[in-house]
Amino acid sequence: MICVISIPARTGDRHEGIPARHYALIDYTLHANQLGQTGTIRVEKDQVSFERLEGTNRRTRIERQEGPVVVGPTLVGYIFRHLEALRANQILGVRLAVLDRLETIGFQLQAVEAQPGQTRIRMKPSSLLVGMLVDPVYFTFESGTGKLVRLEGRVPPKVRAGKGWRD
Repeated sequence: MICVISIPARTGDRHEGIPARHYALIDYTLHANQLGQTGTIRVEKDQVSFERLEGTNRRTRIERQEGPVVVGPTLVGYIFRHLEALRANQILGVRLAVLDRLETIGFQLQAVEAQPGQTRIRMKPSSLLVGMLVDPVYFTFESGTGKLVRLEGRVPPKVRAGKGWRD
């Protein structure tokens, strides 16, 4: 699997060599060779566009951007960049772009009770309907360093199912 991510650069903003400005997504390209898929998510102006190619089957979709957009590889960085606001009891909305579904799904990020020396962030769906189907995910960071030390909840592995893959 090959993943290429572009996020806005601002002079001096660097995190492990990745240019970042609040980890807001510009462009995400995924080559999932084991699935025979290629896909792109682009955020331009007030739109999020999706394109997925599986064999000769091409699917596209455009939706209105309704807040910051992240993908799996940028999610933890986005939370890290906003830890101070979350520790100050702000609730932040974020849209998780899901290439398989050609859509974004809204989530709320909120600090919850944690062990001393740690910050625990709950990510729960902003939709009641989605919330009935998807349990929250919890991210635990060391308060001093911001290092992610624990992730609890649903994770996105795929397992072999016959000649294909399934969630």
